[in-house]
Amino acid sequence: MVDVARAAGVLRLFALCHADHRASARVLEKCGFALEGTLHRYVEFPNLKRGEPQDVLCYAVILQV
Repeated sequence: MVDVARAAGVLRLFALCHADHRASARVLEKCGFALEGTLHRYVEFPNLKRGEPQDVLCYAVILQV
């Protein structure tokens, strides 16, 4: 996806993952994404607590065109 975004001229690509899902965060870090911050009570995960927004981590990478 990073290569596709770069080829399309995207300058900033971001991804979100559940704040407690360390494996997802680690994959993003290995792909060159940097943690920008936590979005508190940002999104509801239907497979977790329905009706209760959860925290997510926001990662981003700046792409060189």
